Amino acid sequence: ETQLDAKLRSMRISLRLLVEEANRLALRVARESELRSLATEELNKVQQRKKAVESRIAAVDAQYGADLERARSLAYTSLRQLQRVEKERFEELFSFQHLPEPVICSLGALQAVLCHLEMIAADPTVSPRSLANQDVPTQALSAVAAATKVGGGGYPGSSARLKLPTRTETQSWAQDLANPDLLDKLGAWPSDKPMPGWLAAALETFLADPDSKPNILWEMSPAVARISSWISARTQCHRVLLRMEEKRRD
Repeated sequence: ETQLDAKLRSMRISLRLLVEEANRLALRVARESELRSLATEELNKVQQRKKAVESRIAAVDAQYGADLERARSLAYTSLRQLQRVEKERFEELFSFQHLPEPVICSLGALQAVLCHLEMIAADPTVSPRSLANQDVPTQALSAVAAATKVGGGGYPGSSARLKLPTRTETQSWAQDLANPDLLDKLGAWPSDKPMPGWLAAALETFLADPDSKPNILWEMSPAVARISSWISARTQCHRVLLRMEEKRRD
């Protein structure tokens, strides 16, 4: 009888331990279930936010997509017109003893674009965010100074110190226009990405000048007038892209 009591006590202890272990497992399962439920709920919220963002982006693209396509089509047409300009028209610029200021401004604006394209070609992996926050590159200082008529010194919104181009420099810009590779570079520039801030600001300043209008430039140089038309169309692509980005963030 004593042995039987001992076995019963042992069994009760084992049973109590099993019950306690079962209770601990039940609590653990409950906690895991609660965590899984919370994770599922949070995942659903994230997915809903993602769908809302995607829906907003789709709405913006639908609203501004037609504007962007029109701007890109105009930029393409302007580039085609520039490509059809006779080489002699570019070479006429070499005959100027002193290039007119509106022509120098136009060449500076184009040179600023080419500096940007050279930087992209040198580092294709550079991120759009880095480009957006980029200061005026050293190699573009004189081009920006010419395009904006800021002259030597500081440039608004930039820590860079601009320098006016020399006569030799502006003449070299004019001579570069006769290089067929130049137009190929312009044609290869993607029109579905915004420009860096420094370049957009320089081109907007250039385009705001009444002397940059193609009809004014045409009397001085049809080739430069075509350049101005292309810069205007290409900048319009940038404006539409900026509006799309702003609406997507709203």
